[in-house]
Amino acid sequence: MNLSAQLDFRIPFQDVDSMRVVWHGNYVRYLEQVRAELLRNLGFTYFDMEAAGFVFPIVTLEVKFTAPACFDERVRAVATLIPCELCLDIKYVITSLDTGKRLCKARTRQMAVNAKTGESLYRLPEPLFSKMEEVL
Repeated sequence: MNLSAQLDFRIPFQDVDSMRVVWHGNYVRYLEQVRAELLRNLGFTYFDMEAAGFVFPIVTLEVKFTAPACFDERVRAVATLIPCELCLDIKYVITSLDTGKRLCKARTRQMAVNAKTGESLYRLPEPLFSKMEEVL
């Protein structure tokens, strides 16, 4: 079983260029928004991570653009947790609700870091790993 989250929204005017096409850098923000929803569904938010003494910087980001998203288009971003004991791996798909076309697919990897010492961990911290085992 996979844990997923989805977020539906319209492309706002401030996210597009003069051709009314979404500037590529804004996709990273869309990924972050749906990733936060996924973590809420998991029951281990960024606030929980911080309280447990960890931060999770992005160490890998891959994005493949397949069609442009345009101003006022309705889109759906879906994030799916990929089981992994070493890091937080998430895959994404952003699709147009208006045309049905896939706009992009992406993947992120986040590594656990001790917030106090800055030490990288090469396994997920126990609080997060336990949550993942509960839902996967």
